[in-house]
Amino acid sequence: ETYEKMENSKRIYDLQKGDVIFHERWLFHRTIPFDREVVHNHKLRYWGYKGGYEKEPPPPLMKRRYSVRYGPGSSVVIKGWGTEPSVLWNEANAGKTVDDVSQADGPWYPQCWPGIDPSEIESMKEIVEMRFPVAEERKKERMNE
Repeated sequence: ETYEKMENSKRIYDLQKGDVIFHERWLFHRTIPFDREVVHNHKLRYWGYKGGYEKEPPPPLMKRRYSVRYGPGSSVVIKGWGTEPSVLWNEANAGKTVDDVSQADGPWYPQCWPGIDPSEIESMKEIVEMRFPVAEERKKERMNE
């Protein structure tokens, strides 16, 4: 009964590139599957008369999203088994506040309000290029444990 009520109250939006959904943290949200018939018809529009793509395959229908979660600097990074990148990089980050992690180990959780710290922006390159790949490898290993 609860499931049916939630399904009946859902909203589906036709999002376009650059659209933003701005909501509070209590909003229940989930990804919905594409309609297979829509995907099939999309591909047919690009299919050539010789049974192949005339120029190139159709652009994918998958809409990628980037989800941003804001939280206070006093939020504590969880301890124990997990896949949090900052902890996979350095286990000492577990149990610290995100402010403390950023202060001691770089901007894993960069400040965005009341303003962006330019020194954090500079340091993010190392996290993205050097630390995240290591954390991702450790995540793969952890998922196989």
